[in-house]
Amino acid sequence: MASKLVEQVPRSDAAAVQLGYLVGASEKGAERTQGVGLELSRRLEQAIGIGGAPPARRAAYQRGLAAGKSSG
Repeated sequence: MASKLVEQVPRSDAAAVQLGYLVGASEKGAERTQGVGLELSRRLEQAIGIGGAPPARRAAYQRGLAAGKSSG
């Protein structure tokens, strides 16, 4: 799922929000775990790439990230 969202992010605010939510929720969940949870969270964070979300989608990604961290 994450790889499909990453492909769509350059063209879609909705995909950027969804990917951000997924990353945020995984970060929230990884706070209470070790090993697999932390590794999953790390890999999801890296999925967007070194530079992060494209400038045109950065705000949407950040909205999703914040929502995932708060309610994910």
